[in-house]
Amino acid sequence: MPWWQRLAITFAVLFALKWTLPLLGVPAPLQVVMLLVAATGFIWRFWWRCSPDHRGALILGGSLWAAGLLKIALGS
Repeated sequence: MPWWQRLAITFAVLFALKWTLPLLGVPAPLQVVMLLVAATGFIWRFWWRCSPDHRGALILGGSLWAAGLLKIALGS
């Protein structure tokens, strides 16, 4: 699968989750955690397993989790 297709699928699913989770009444911190888990699944599926160089996937996952946890900690 080409990189642009993997990226399009990832963002389409994550944006759909971002828009629908508030409609379901899920609290904001739980929404962030759910999005982080979904994004981590995509990182594993589309980047970790598809490339021999795992450094990019680790940086992407680490920065996403750091940003998500910071968002939860700041409460905004």
